[in-house]
Amino acid sequence: MDYLYLSKELSMDFHLLDMENWERREYYTHYINEVVCTYSITVDMDITGLEGQKLYPAML
Repeated sequence: MDYLYLSKELSMDFHLLDMENWERREYYTHYINEVVCTYSITVDMDITGLEGQKLYPAML
């Protein structure tokens, strides 16, 4: 697969990566194609205003 990717440096400038010659390509393609990554978050939420409503539909 051929991909075009952008690399973000500290200056916030973007530049194209040469995927054919990038020294970390093997690692990147492994993680992007083989490793299932997920993110989750836990927050405090005030639900006192939802009295009488079902919680899940209200969160959507």
